[in-house]
Amino acid sequence: RAKADADDALRRMSRVANQAAFSLRPPTASQAAAVHADAAVVQRIARRRIPRWQRFVLIVDPRQTTSPA
Repeated sequence: RAKADADDALRRMSRVANQAAFSLRPPTASQAAAVHADAAVVQRIARRRIPRWQRFVLIVDPRQTTSPA
């Protein structure tokens, strides 16, 4: 069920992203708030599926915190 929730959240996020990029009207405030909630769902599900050692690498890896040259 968690994977289905993440898939649904990603679909909703992609619809709003497409609207923001290609529509004449920007997303509404409620759509933007929903995207934040959906992003939290996706992050929570992704954290459960990432092995513990990879989570550590994500935290420690300096490439994640440096700006591109």
